[in-house]
Amino acid sequence: MFFFHFQEQKKMKKNGVYLFLFLILWISQNVVCKYQKCLATTNYYTQDFDGDEFKVFSQFSIQNNNDGPNTVTVSNITVDLENAPHFENICIVPENQQQICFNDFPKTVKFSLENSTFQMLVDFGTKDTLGYFPAFGIIDQGSIVFENGGLFSQEQPCQTLYIPEILLNRTSCCTSFAPAAAPSLPSIPPCKKFKSISSVRNVNENFKISASSQAVFSYTNTNLYANLTYTQQNNGGVDLAVNAGSLDYQTFNSTTTNATFYGNNFWGHGDYEYLLRMTFYDMTTETATPSFFVGRIIFQGNQTFMEEGIPFTLKNNCYYSNEQLSSNQVVSTSLCCTEFKNQKLKTNF
Repeated sequence: MFFFHFQEQKKMKKNGVYLFLFLILWISQNVVCKYQKCLATTNYYTQDFDGDEFKVFSQFSIQNNNDGPNTVTVSNITVDLENAPHFENICIVPENQQQICFNDFPKTVKFSLENSTFQMLVDFGTKDTLGYFPAFGIIDQGSIVFENGGLFSQEQPCQTLYIPEILLNRTSCCTSFAPAAAPSLPSIPPCKKFKSISSVRNVNENFKISASSQAVFSYTNTNLYANLTYTQQNNGGVDLAVNAGSLDYQTFNSTTTNATFYGNNFWGHGDYEYLLRMTFYDMTTETATPSFFVGRIIFQGNQTFMEEGIPFTLKNNCYYSNEQLSSNQVVSTSLCCTEFKNQKLKTNF
């Protein structure tokens, strides 16, 4: 009797160990990490063209390089030629880089990019290409972000932009995820107002400031508002780009200091971000700086982040960056939270 009882206890312990290991395995396979990077997407585009549907299919993937910029691959680019309008090329245009054009399908192209955007456009051999953009992409912090700033997740793997006036539909679905850094601090009030300062300096003039801007940002559930002022040695202005859509930029000059970026067309549901980039242009010399990274505002879990896992806080309210624009120009930028929800931030910034 004692031996039988001992054997039953031994069997129960053994089964308990198996059950514990099974639970660990199940949790590792089924519990969704809240903070994720998207490493690959499948993209679908349709748009009306004289009663026909112009269709383009593509796939994006990203390879994170520890010692340099990310490698972005745009592959399996195919066009439904039966319903396509006459065009000369499809072009991939990474920000601040030469466009890559082709007309043989399917096609694969590669380029390096970080904290920036790229677009796919239809080249008709004329200047009339507006409205035919089969795809946009944001590459930020080693992750693919949807063109309107929507963050892919396993709960929401697909993002869609639909413009009914021109029967345009761009849909991207993330097909590969990797864990991202969780917040470094417990939940804190989100930031409600931001201020950026950007200064372009000439190296050969002892780093004299040739152009600078200040912008104040606020937002609602659907829109981002910007009030921008700038100074420049010559007659010019500033282009502010938000995310990657073809209409997501505004030009600021002597007569325009305010702009609204309309979220009802571009911002996604759930977690999302604003990727902010600027370009200074000179009307006298008809030149412009390359576009440069100003900062990002990430909305996740009722918090606002300056980068992956690092929220804006009272003690750490600014994000700083420096970038070389050319052999003779550098730019320094800052993006700071100046007011948090339900409390004021006392700062001289």
